[in-house]
Amino acid sequence: MEGKLRPVLLLQDRPRNVLREIVGLRMVRLETLPESQQATIRRHEEPSLFHLAVHESKYGLSKEMAIDLNALVRVHATAVLPRAVGHLDDNEMRVIGQRLVEHLDIDLEPLLARLVEEHLDQLTSPEGS
Repeated sequence: MEGKLRPVLLLQDRPRNVLREIVGLRMVRLETLPESQQATIRRHEEPSLFHLAVHESKYGLSKEMAIDLNALVRVHATAVLPRAVGHLDDNEMRVIGQRLVEHLDIDLEPLLARLVEEHLDQLTSPEGS
């Protein structure tokens, strides 16, 4: 069975040992959207779509795309090319992460509270000084 290659932003470096699947976000070609929506995306005014300009050496894409934060997918590890075709820089990944947390209404408070407590414990413990 043959499959069609589709660009996906992988959100993990490797699958967890439980499942051989990687979480990703689908991408959409801007040319398939109405001009008014394309302009909104290019101006970064559409929070659910992250604009990727044509930049083949960086993104590995020959067409203008947008990462769709509404389109979380699981991709089996065997369906992923052996090497990345493109990449996003740390700032772009941070922005996508922040938008994803806001867009999906993920409550980070318990995690942040635990991390702050752990850090404070390290700072105030006799071994930490």
